[in-house]
Formats: sequence, structure tokens, C-alpha cells
Amino acid sequence: MVKRFIDLHEDFGITSAQHDVFSGTSESSIKALSDFDDVIIFSVVFPLTKRWAMDSNEKGYRSDSSDYYPDHNSLMRQVKFYQWLERNGYVTLVRKKSDLGTKGIKFLMAIEGTDTISGEDDVRFLRENGLRSIGFVWNHETKFAASCTSRKDYGLTGSGEDLVKLCNDLNLVIDLGHASDQTIIDAASKSKQPVVVSHTNPKAYHKIFRNISDEAIEAVVRNRGIIGLTSIPSTLGENSSIDNLVESIRYLGESYGWEYPAIGTDFLGIPSTLKGLHSIRDLNALGDRLGEKADDVFWNNSSRVLNAILE
Repeated sequence: MVKRFIDLHEDFGITSAQHDVFSGTSESSIKALSDFDDVIIFSVVFPLTKRWAMDSNEKGYRSDSSDYYPDHNSLMRQVKFYQWLERNGYVTLVRKKSDLGTKGIKFLMAIEGTDTISGEDDVRFLRENGLRSIGFVWNHETKFAASCTSRKDYGLTGSGEDLVKLCNDLNLVIDLGHASDQTIIDAASKSKQPVVVSHTNPKAYHKIFRNISDEAIEAVVRNRGIIGLTSIPSTLGENSSIDNLVESIRYLGESYGWEYPAIGTDFLGIPSTLKGLHSIRDLNALGDRLGEKADDVFWNNSSRVLNAILE
């Protein structure tokens, strides 16, 4: 039975505007999380809005990253939502190392992409309002870094190198989910603190643009960071199930060391789920399959990194 876990990516913020995230039947909810003794969720602020309210399944229409634009109002609504959750006693927002020891549901506020960030003042403002993790990119390249969808993988820019230093100085988690391989390699080599790749799978397991290469994994390992293996079905192959996720986790642990695998479900942010892993409660089934390695993957590895970064 899984009693505690750290999930490196859940989209509570953007989903709260459309669905019940308190007691609903989606992949994750406040009610479902309360079944566990100790939980830390990287609660995502997604700073973009869909351009067109069209059905992505409509004939002749295909939704992609170009259908989104930076939205400061949506960003602030999500930040305020997380603050409201804390004020009303639903969660504790993780701001400093001592908060990690608080029992119950803890949210670590994490922005996914720097599309709305122009410079240092924006980062400091977000930090003052509770943010503790900076995702350098989503599916858009930015002034800071190339993403996994960039036609040219230029890695970190000069501004990106400055952002790495600023995150280190402010004790902010550097999240490289959705980043290009060169961005991951550059950031892991520049950062004085461990980095996080919050939700991906190894390209060696399933070759797709969203997954991480062995070269980038090696850079994260040298940095003593962690990689959140994700339950996004497309990153694990056709007709994938919980067993494919177990194989991906074992590939990383057995190839590079069991200090590096973590989990980043992307729950509340994916259109479909893996067979056998439909909700956060199904982590018990995943834990059973991981056996003695479960506590490292679910807790110890991520806890090590958070303790190294937070003040």
C-alpha cells in the first residue's frame, strides 16, 4: 500500500476552471489525495490559453501548440486559486524546506513554460506569490530555451543561462519537462543545484519527440537530478498500459541507478490514461509492481532533490 508520494506534475490549476477538482471523478482530486498519509504535488500553473474554442476532433481541424497564446490573466487566476486552497485549509503550499515535513496534502506551485516571463522581476514576483518551480518551456520555444518541438535545437540562450543562475540564487526548482535534449544538457551542466525533468520517458524505450535521450539522461545523472516517468500514453507506445510504465521506470533505474527515477503523472492534463492507471488511487497497483523500489521512486529521490534546493 502506497502511503506517501511526490508527483512532479499535475494540472490542478487550469483544470479547476472546467471541472470539479475537489471531489470529482477525474484522475486526481483533493478527496482522492486525502486517502494518502503524505503527498507533495507539483501543482502546475499553465500560462497559456487555447486560441479557438473548437472541437479538436472536428474533421479537418488539428489542435497543436500554435493554437495557444500566453495569457497573464489565466496565470494569475491559477496562482490565486492555489493561494485560496491554502487559505481555506485544503493544502499547504511548499515554500521552504520545513514545509516538506508537514503531513497531509502539500502543493508545490510550478509554472509550465516561460512564455509569460520577460525577465528577473517576473520571476521574483511569482516567487513572492508562492511559486517554487520554473518549467523553462512547454511546447513553445522561448527567449530562454528550445523546446522538444523546436525545429532547431539551440539549447539554452544567454537569457536561459541567466535564468538558471537566478533559479539557483532564489532556490527555485529548474524543471526541464518538454525541453529539448540540448536544453536539458545545457541546464543540467550550468545548474549548481539538481534539476528536474518532470514528465517524460526515455527515448530508448519509446522514440518520440516528447521523450528524453540517453545523452540528456546522462547529463541529469551527472547533475544528481531526477526524471519523472510519466503516464502520458503517447510517450509509452501504442495500446500502452501500467506495465509499460513499469518497464520504462525499470529501464531508467537499472541503466542509470535507482536514485534517479521519480513519477510525474501529468494527471488532469492528459486526454486519456494508461490501462490500469486511470487515477491517483491506482498508484497502489504501480507500487505493487515496483516492489522494494517503490519508495525510492515515489518519495526518496524527489525528497532528496527538494531538500537540496529549498531554503
